[in-house]
Amino acid sequence: MIEELWHALLARGLRVLQVINNIHRQFGLWYFIEHWKAALCALLLFLLALFGGGRLYGRVKQQRLLAHATEALRSGDNRGAAIFARGLLRDDPQNLAALKVISQATDKGWPRDSLYWHQQLDNVQPGDPANCLAWARTALSLGNPSLARHALDRMRRTDANTADYQWLAGETAFAQRYLQDAVDHLEKAAALSSTRTDYALELAKVRLLLPGDSREKGRQDLEALAANPTLRLQALRMLFRDAVRHNQNARAADYFLLMKKTPGIAPEDRIEFLDFLLRTRSPALTAELRDYKDVVRAPRDVARLVFWMNAHKMSLLAIEWIINLPPEVRADNRVQLALGEAYLTLGDWPHLKALTTDADWRDIDFLRAGLLARALSEEGDTQQAQDQWNLATLKAADNPQSLVRLCAAAIAWGWRWETQAEELAWRVVDSPHPPEAILEALQERFMAEGDTRKLYRLLARRRELEPANTVVLNNFALVSLLLKKNENQAHALAKRAYEGEPTDARKGSTYAFSLYLQGQKTEALNVMSHFGSQLKIPSVALYNGIILAACGDPSQARPYLKLAKQAVLLPEEQQLEVKAEASIGDAPSAAPK
Repeated sequence: MIEELWHALLARGLRVLQVINNIHRQFGLWYFIEHWKAALCALLLFLLALFGGGRLYGRVKQQRLLAHATEALRSGDNRGAAIFARGLLRDDPQNLAALKVISQATDKGWPRDSLYWHQQLDNVQPGDPANCLAWARTALSLGNPSLARHALDRMRRTDANTADYQWLAGETAFAQRYLQDAVDHLEKAAALSSTRTDYALELAKVRLLLPGDSREKGRQDLEALAANPTLRLQALRMLFRDAVRHNQNARAADYFLLMKKTPGIAPEDRIEFLDFLLRTRSPALTAELRDYKDVVRAPRDVARLVFWMNAHKMSLLAIEWIINLPPEVRADNRVQLALGEAYLTLGDWPHLKALTTDADWRDIDFLRAGLLARALSEEGDTQQAQDQWNLATLKAADNPQSLVRLCAAAIAWGWRWETQAEELAWRVVDSPHPPEAILEALQERFMAEGDTRKLYRLLARRRELEPANTVVLNNFALVSLLLKKNENQAHALAKRAYEGEPTDARKGSTYAFSLYLQGQKTEALNVMSHFGSQLKIPSVALYNGIILAACGDPSQARPYLKLAKQAVLLPEEQQLEVKAEASIGDAPSAAPK
């Protein structure tokens, strides 16, 4: 090793001597020695030019990237704007202009990502009004009013007296169900921008949800706004829903008749009125349904009406109607899907199989394959059914939205091939933005099956998706305690959820159970004592009965444990109930205090 190093040094030294010799032959070393000052200055100038040129190049490069990013944003190329801005931020993570560009670009294309960039921009330029307002607006659009409130609180007080701020503050308060605060902010927004009729419309809508004079004021304002042609349909829609909410059926029907005479009435409005007539058992339902079927022509609207009829046990009528529609409407893949679901609802497997065999539903062909799989399964052709289900999942695999839709359909149609369907559901759950409906459906399924471990996995994922959702935190903490998983973390989460909403008995019962497991029975009983009539909720009654039994009050525990039998309990909860009942023996019951 030393010998190799010595040879390398000798070789390096010989090369240096050779360079010196070459310089001497061409210029003569005496020239450099005689003019050493000039040579030194030349060397310094060269190094300065090299360093300064690099910095100049870097500055020019940044300016070009910023220009490209700004131009891309201006022309609507949000993806390009974000790419150019990221190039800038790689070299300068605190580049203010780049942060503004990327936050605006992601607002339009990737709103969940934009929340991160708004936060970074606020770190560099705290309290910037434009950034805070955009941040709050995006958070609201994603259903996160707590983050919207945080963004608005970052603004300086001097910037709060604007219509935009008051409007967003009102919408945030409304989303958090602070209705009076919402009215106060929206009143200020309307006063600061009297020409914005949409502010007045939103203010009247919120007033409808308040009692007494406030609701009447909102109703009067909406009736006045209905005189404006551009607001008429929205105002009448709000008045109709308010009348339905307060069981004013005659008034609701009158408002809807005015809506029918208004140009632009949406198919959703007609469906909503059919729901109202069905719920109130109105004899006008048949005539209204016939009237709507006579006027609806667009395939999307036809399919929507058929889906509604399928959901309300009118599939036979729906099939008869579709058969008489024009061929070009019947051929639409959305109408074909609705017809397929009508056959499925009736259990008409031969017609469903005929409809879905050798067909092509283009962008929703994965649903055709899923329906065909169901029909083949019902007819006993297990292998072909499995092949079609595999084809359905393969066709949906390239598009996350298609996977979600296939999963939702599998739930709606009734699960088949349990293992494969559940694998599909977990793929959706583990995707970046799984829909709430899928998560809720799976949670209900695992609760009904009593599968606590799968429920734990699902709630752990929901906690990742919604770390500020106290309902999710509470459920995750409870299941963790039942399974005795990460108990220290579960105790902390139960406390956090309870302190966030101390008047909610469900969160209180989880926290009390947490205290009970830690040996703090008296403290647990004290927590439960604050919930009054909420203790009669069966799932809450279970934990109250368990704690009362542990505290040596069997006469009070028994009626609550009896009430708990009405709840859907997990196996671990059933074991707790049995254990509590065994501990109180045959003690006589007492009226719950």
